[in-house]
Amino acid sequence: MPLTAAEIARFDAEGVLHLPHRLPTPALSALQQASAHWLSDRAHRQGRGGSVGSAETQVAGQSYTYRINNLERLLPTAGLALLGEPALLEVAESLCGPSMVPNLFDMVVKTGGDQMRVEWHQDAVHPRDSRMVAVGIYLDDSIAGAGALEILPQTHQTRQDIHALTSPAALAEAAAQGRGVQALPAQAGDLLAHDVMIVHSSPPAAPGGLRRVVYVEFRDAHDVIKNGPQGLPWVQAQMRLLRLGLTVWQQANPDQPPYPWRPDPQFLPGQAAAIEQELTTIANAWQAGWGANYG
Repeated sequence: MPLTAAEIARFDAEGVLHLPHRLPTPALSALQQASAHWLSDRAHRQGRGGSVGSAETQVAGQSYTYRINNLERLLPTAGLALLGEPALLEVAESLCGPSMVPNLFDMVVKTGGDQMRVEWHQDAVHPRDSRMVAVGIYLDDSIAGAGALEILPQTHQTRQDIHALTSPAALAEAAAQGRGVQALPAQAGDLLAHDVMIVHSSPPAAPGGLRRVVYVEFRDAHDVIKNGPQGLPWVQAQMRLLRLGLTVWQQANPDQPPYPWRPDPQFLPGQAAAIEQELTTIANAWQAGWGANYG
């Protein structure tokens, strides 16, 4: 179901919105199995239509993957099908409008022993003419103090001086005033949406733990055209990606109605081609259309 007016208002006020048990069990299981496959061997990250970037770290002679990009290009197709998942698109449209366009599609991984801490940051500083939202799809339970997202409340309305805001003295003062660090634990199958300007971080996973979160970042295509850094060809390529996700989702769920996708006609892409050709077209346009990041 679409978000309620109260949920949208809470997102605007707090910069985050936790939606428990939102992802259907079959989609969750498919993503868990696919991500285990991708993580088991780098050879499983051969991208269709374009390269797939990933990042690793070495700790005590052990290699850990902590990020995989462009999940739509990987087999099995659970990643691509996620982009047609009604449970996700309902949230995206509620917050970004019917012309929502995916900006990024990655998976962040924390494994017990990798010592990976995500430092305090804002994902992207932008003019705030419309919402820019990162939706986290949790494939594992995320525990407070052991991998869960942490935020500094009420920091999403403007650019922040991260160093000054997160110094030990500043954090202690914020805690004394009741606006200190807030942990946001989640369970497998939950969705956790955050404003890309909320100041957030996350500590390492607990020993023996695993925390996989798929992130899809959305914004309104009209905002892309107005504020960039991309343009209309990039928007139409990303709309191809949504259309392709809807097609793959429908193939996996033939007895269920697809999401009623209804973007502004000016953003609709051209005629669809075979999956490999579509992914190549999308990858080429993505590379050509991606300018400098905000901030």
